[in-house]
Amino acid sequence: MASFVKTLAAEDDEIYGLKASRFLAKPLVIEALKNEAQIEKQKVYFSNLNGLRIIAALLVLIHHAEQFKSFFRIENYWDTIPFIEIIGKLGVILFFVLSGFLITYLLLVEENALKKK
Repeated sequence: MASFVKTLAAEDDEIYGLKASRFLAKPLVIEALKNEAQIEKQKVYFSNLNGLRIIAALLVLIHHAEQFKSFFRIENYWDTIPFIEIIGKLGVILFFVLSGFLITYLLLVEENALKKK
């Protein structure tokens, strides 16, 4: 966004440290800069989700490793522990749940920002 505004920059009308242009889109540029500044202030990072991502990745990796060993007739837990067949699917489901949570959170934040206008 900032590079877009810089390409349209004029000698006056400085907003958020950047110069807005005198084009007809000037109000849109100003509004976009305000929205971008608000979003930057509201950014949230869920550090605890990294642990869940690691668990999901490990579940999928264990599933694939045991499946690979079973395919090549190497000693494995695929046949002896039935849970091994399920953990890969659980890892993928966990990834989808995390993605859904993050996307929903971002949509709700954006909706709240638009309602405040």
